[in-house]
Amino acid sequence: AVQREANAVVRCPNCGRNVQAFGTVTFDTLCPHCAAPLHACRACRHFDTSARWECRASIAQPVTEKSKANSCPSFEARLVLDATGKRAGSNGTGNDPKSQFENLFKR
Repeated sequence: AVQREANAVVRCPNCGRNVQAFGTVTFDTLCPHCAAPLHACRACRHFDTSARWECRASIAQPVTEKSKANSCPSFEARLVLDATGKRAGSNGTGNDPKSQFENLFKR
Protein backbone atom coordinates (compact mmCIF):
# COMPACT_ATOMS: atom_id res chain seq x y z
CA ALA A 1 0.00 0.00 0.00
CA VAL A 2 1.31 3.41 -0.96
CA GLN A 3 1.15 5.90 1.87
CA ARG A 4 1.03 9.66 1.47
CA GLU A 5 2.46 12.25 3.77
CA ALA A 6 -0.29 14.07 5.64
CA ASN A 7 0.00 17.45 7.30
CA ALA A 8 -2.41 19.17 9.68
CA VAL A 9 -3.59 22.39 8.06
CA VAL A 10 -6.22 25.06 8.57
CA ARG A 11 -8.47 25.50 5.54
CA CYS A 12 -9.24 29.17 4.97
CA PRO A 13 -13.01 29.66 5.09
CA ASN A 14 -12.74 32.52 2.58
CA CYS A 15 -10.54 31.21 -0.25
CA GLY A 16 -10.51 27.49 0.64
CA ARG A 17 -6.73 27.16 0.42
CA ASN A 18 -4.75 25.25 3.00
CA VAL A 19 -2.64 27.11 5.52
CA GLN A 20 0.02 25.18 7.41
CA ALA A 21 -0.96 24.71 11.05
CA PHE A 22 1.60 26.85 12.80
CA GLY A 23 1.16 26.97 16.56
CA THR A 24 -1.89 28.80 17.76
CA VAL A 25 -4.16 30.96 15.65
CA THR A 26 -4.36 34.36 17.33
CA PHE A 27 -6.81 37.25 16.88
CA ASP A 28 -4.63 38.85 14.21
CA THR A 29 -3.67 35.69 12.25
CA LEU A 30 -4.52 36.15 8.56
CA CYS A 31 -4.63 33.78 5.62
CA PRO A 32 -1.38 34.29 3.66
CA HIS A 33 -3.29 33.83 0.38
CA CYS A 34 -6.29 36.18 0.75
CA ALA A 35 -5.68 38.02 4.06
CA ALA A 36 -8.95 36.77 5.60
CA PRO A 37 -8.91 36.45 9.42
CA LEU A 38 -8.43 32.87 10.64
CA HIS A 39 -9.55 33.53 14.25
CA ALA A 40 -13.16 33.63 13.09
CA CYS A 41 -16.18 31.40 13.68
CA ARG A 42 -16.05 29.89 10.18
CA ALA A 43 -12.49 28.56 10.85
CA CYS A 44 -13.37 27.17 14.31
CA ARG A 45 -13.93 23.49 15.03
CA HIS A 46 -17.09 24.40 17.00
CA PHE A 47 -18.76 26.15 14.02
CA ASP A 48 -21.93 24.30 13.06
CA THR A 49 -24.74 25.92 11.10
CA SER A 50 -27.31 23.59 12.67
CA ALA A 51 -26.35 24.39 16.29
CA ARG A 52 -27.73 27.19 18.46
CA TRP A 53 -26.00 30.44 17.42
CA GLU A 54 -24.11 28.26 14.90
CA CYS A 55 -21.73 27.07 17.64
CA ARG A 56 -21.40 23.70 19.41
CA ALA A 57 -19.47 25.30 22.29
CA SER A 58 -21.28 26.73 25.30
CA ILE A 59 -21.12 30.44 24.56
CA ALA A 60 -22.93 33.16 26.51
CA GLN A 61 -23.96 35.25 23.49
CA PRO A 62 -23.94 34.85 19.71
CA VAL A 63 -21.17 36.14 17.48
CA THR A 64 -22.93 38.01 14.69
CA GLU A 65 -20.15 38.24 12.08
CA LYS A 66 -18.99 34.66 11.49
CA SER A 67 -16.27 35.63 8.97
CA LYS A 68 -14.69 38.45 10.98
CA ALA A 69 -11.95 38.07 13.58
CA ASN A 70 -13.29 37.68 17.10
CA SER A 71 -11.94 37.11 20.61
CA CYS A 72 -14.14 34.14 21.50
CA PRO A 73 -12.47 32.16 24.32
CA SER A 74 -13.91 28.90 22.93
CA PHE A 75 -12.14 29.27 19.57
CA GLU A 76 -10.16 26.25 18.41
CA ALA A 77 -8.84 26.17 14.86
CA ARG A 78 -10.47 23.47 12.74
CA LEU A 79 -7.58 21.32 11.55
CA VAL A 80 -7.89 19.06 8.53
CA LEU A 81 -5.41 16.59 7.08
CA ASP A 82 -3.88 17.57 3.78
CA ALA A 83 -2.84 14.31 2.15
CA THR A 84 -2.21 15.75 -1.29
CA GLY A 85 1.54 15.92 -0.80
CA LYS A 86 4.23 13.56 -2.08
CA ARG A 87 3.88 9.85 -1.59
CA ALA A 88 5.85 8.75 1.42
CA GLY A 89 8.54 6.23 0.52
CA SER A 90 8.16 6.66 -3.25
CA ASN A 91 11.63 5.95 -4.61
CA GLY A 92 10.95 5.31 -8.28
CA THR A 93 10.17 1.60 -7.86
CA GLY A 94 7.03 1.82 -9.98
CA ASN A 95 4.66 1.38 -7.05
CA ASP A 96 2.70 4.57 -7.69
CA PRO A 97 -0.82 4.16 -9.17
CA LYS A 98 0.14 5.51 -12.62
CA SER A 99 3.01 3.01 -12.96
CA GLN A 100 0.82 0.19 -11.71
CA PHE A 101 -1.86 1.10 -14.28
CA GLU A 102 0.67 1.24 -17.11
CA ASN A 103 2.16 -2.09 -16.01
CA LEU A 104 -1.24 -3.75 -16.51
CA PHE A 105 -0.97 -3.34 -20.27
CA LYS A 106 2.68 -4.22 -20.80
CA ARG A 107 3.34 -7.40 -22.74
